[in-house]
Amino acid sequence: GSFFHDSAADIVRYAPRLGETSPSSVDAVLPLVEVLVHGADVSAVSFSDLTFEHATWLLPSTPAGFVDDQAGTHVLCRRTSRNDYCPLIPVPGNLHFERSKSVSFTNCSFEHLGAAAVYFDIGCQDSLVSRGNFTDVSGAAVQIGAFSDYNQSIAANRTANNTVEDSTVTGTPVEFHGSAALTAFITQGTTFRHNEITDTPYSAITLGWGWTTDVGEHGYSCCQRV
Repeated sequence: GSFFHDSAADIVRYAPRLGETSPSSVDAVLPLVEVLVHGADVSAVSFSDLTFEHATWLLPSTPAGFVDDQAGTHVLCRRTSRNDYCPLIPVPGNLHFERSKSVSFTNCSFEHLGAAAVYFDIGCQDSLVSRGNFTDVSGAAVQIGAFSDYNQSIAANRTANNTVEDSTVTGTPVEFHGSAALTAFITQGTTFRHNEITDTPYSAITLGWGWTTDVGEHGYSCCQRV
């Protein structure tokens, strides 16, 4: 199941899995799109009976690489001196929403995704994933909130009252193993209810954490000095 893009020859070279005897036995997809759906400042948007699949995340293939921290975050270090901060950044979502309200996914499948599947980022409220099916997702199935929500003095900008219910998460994450299947950072009123989570390499659920009150260049709290 390993592959390599030979850019000089413009060829994708593939080492087959056991049982894959010829190219005709392989269904190969090379995704290029990082975000299938992005919503900012939207409200009352519903998705139902859909399958979302084949998206990627390209940052780990750049010189920045991927330095895992924990619970679906990575260290993005751009130090010019020993005293510079290295911000912690969550793995992004292939379906990503910010400051949005009443976004719902009902009876949807999420497959073959290269980041977190659904991310209700900072300021999302009253949103829902119900009867979802998550499989072959590189990061978390669902991420909610950010590290800096507790700095929000305006209630409308806080992440609050989001729900994941009656969903199945199988073998996730498959690539960024420091991610939890279901993740809530700094949030209010989050509900995880009646979900079945199996074969996850890290925690099934992680709730409520951040590092410091310093907000970095990406809008998230920074890690300790390194």
